[in-house]
Amino acid sequence: MPRLCLLIVSIAAFITCAHAEEHIETMIVTASRLPMPLDHVAGSVSVINAREIDVSSSIVISDLLRTIPGLSISQSGGLGTTTQVRTRGGEANQTLVLIDGIEANDPAIGSEFDFAHLLTRGIEQIEVLRGPQSSLWGSDALGGVISVTTKRPTGPLRIDALAEGGSFATRTASIGLGAAQERYSFAVHGSYLDTDGTNIAQQGTEDDGYDNATLSLTADFTPFDRMSMDMAYRHVRANTEFDPAPFPDFVPVDGDRKSQITQDYARVTLRWETHPWTHSLEASLLDTENKNFADGTRSSTTEGERKKLTYQLSRKLTTRNSDHTLVFALEHEIEDFGQRGNASAFGDPNQKQSATSTGAIGEYRVILGDALFLSFAGRFDDNDEFGNAHSWRITAARELDAANVRIHANVGTGTKNPTFIERFGFTPDTFIGNPALDPESSLGAEAGIRKGFLDGGGSADLTVFYERLDDEIDGFFFDPGSGGFTAVNRDDKSRRRGLELSFLLEPVPSVVVRGGYAFVDATQSGADGKSAREIRRPRHSGYVTLLLSVLDDRLDLYTSYSHVGARIDDDFATFPATRVELDDYALVRIAASYAVSERISLFARVENALDQDYQDVFGFDTPGFGAYAGIRVNTLGK
Repeated sequence: MPRLCLLIVSIAAFITCAHAEEHIETMIVTASRLPMPLDHVAGSVSVINAREIDVSSSIVISDLLRTIPGLSISQSGGLGTTTQVRTRGGEANQTLVLIDGIEANDPAIGSEFDFAHLLTRGIEQIEVLRGPQSSLWGSDALGGVISVTTKRPTGPLRIDALAEGGSFATRTASIGLGAAQERYSFAVHGSYLDTDGTNIAQQGTEDDGYDNATLSLTADFTPFDRMSMDMAYRHVRANTEFDPAPFPDFVPVDGDRKSQITQDYARVTLRWETHPWTHSLEASLLDTENKNFADGTRSSTTEGERKKLTYQLSRKLTTRNSDHTLVFALEHEIEDFGQRGNASAFGDPNQKQSATSTGAIGEYRVILGDALFLSFAGRFDDNDEFGNAHSWRITAARELDAANVRIHANVGTGTKNPTFIERFGFTPDTFIGNPALDPESSLGAEAGIRKGFLDGGGSADLTVFYERLDDEIDGFFFDPGSGGFTAVNRDDKSRRRGLELSFLLEPVPSVVVRGGYAFVDATQSGADGKSAREIRRPRHSGYVTLLLSVLDDRLDLYTSYSHVGARIDDDFATFPATRVELDDYALVRIAASYAVSERISLFARVENALDQDYQDVFGFDTPGFGAYAGIRVNTLGK
């Protein structure tokens, strides 16, 4: 980490002489059942705003998540390949992903969210809340929540268009339009990405291409002063080429494999007031289909669907020295999973499964004297197919104005339901599902201190955390009795502990520096009974980003440095699998945007500027140096 430490110190020393100006308040939607100011949050939360998203010119959200402490990214090759995100050493399906408030974790792929297909165009804000959040958001939030919000218009009709091209025959284009009036607003955004890709196999020369078409729509309407309605819809259609990983080495070799992915997300929310209470009724839908092809012939299809209905009742009360918020909610959710394919000697993959759950949530927040922030939350989930679950969370934060210090702590539990694949298998005759699985459960705690400086233009936060996972589901357990693999609840405990250090320097609106470091020790008991590291979780990682505006804000410059420490992974060429170490690496991204006029700007970026040769997943190569350039046009100026 010496290079990272030197870069952090150098940037900090460069800007400490500046003075701060007033900033727009950032609202967080995941730390509570109601949006709340960032300064009121007692947990570990990180935010990437629209300005940084736009200036970075990143194509996919996962590239930006590399600049969040405590997250580890595992990308199985180039654009379009499976991309997992783990929070504080947890599993990829233990982080809940929300897109405009819609649960996006896919029942068809083990309740994970594949970040490969989430493009940045049209995105307003990304927030990451770390630690157990099941008391607010349910099963998939055992490890944390990542929320992505699309842009909403704030004024008259505006049209934005973008076109870009660059390395690996990559082409992107997007167009968006939106308008807002006193009682309504709407926004439509479409993006298209096409690339010839790179070769992910260590042998051979075949590139693996990818294309993605995404359409998003948001709208809100206020017919009466005490009633409003808003909706969101997102459609994704993607095609990704990949290489098979055959026996006996189970690493990629050149071959003709392709997946066609279709995703639909929809939500409608109605809100109304009956003083002093506020009501909301929300219906949401997730519908996915994943078709897999081998040598031009469809080999299998998986389908996932989630239908959810939520009623929420809230009230805010202000007394002389305190502010109180009460929230009660009921959620009813139906998940469906389907799998189709040709039966063979290896099994019959055809199956259709369903699960229903009902959750009751209660939350209480209080602010005492503008300096003490407390919250209490609890949840009970009634599941029709497996054991019921309950979770809770307590948070506290205290402002010490004299020292410009904030102390924060929280403790809570999380739950994670077994997935359809764990309960019923990939093909019921080969991977033997275990319908008797219990939900996973966790206990997590954290404590931290944040120090402000530069008259409010800078802050640094140090947080330590500990999490214990019980009833962890081992989805690769060999059952000698049946001669096949199955899933079981482990008797031992997994532990995740570490620290996160982050800082933000914004002395003037034209300069923003973010940086951080995370130490994550994620372990579980190995086959020999000794503690063993979890795979694909670096113990050490860190980052620095710099966003700078010059020439009267006509030229925006962005650079990011991300360091990922050595990780452990499995080599399945042997049985049992052999542990291998993946080397550490550093990724540097450089981007620039220049406003030629009020309506036209040119931009360019360089990815993997150091041309690092690295792997996030054993055997899967990732892209090297890449350069891109494009043009933005809007109807209303910058």
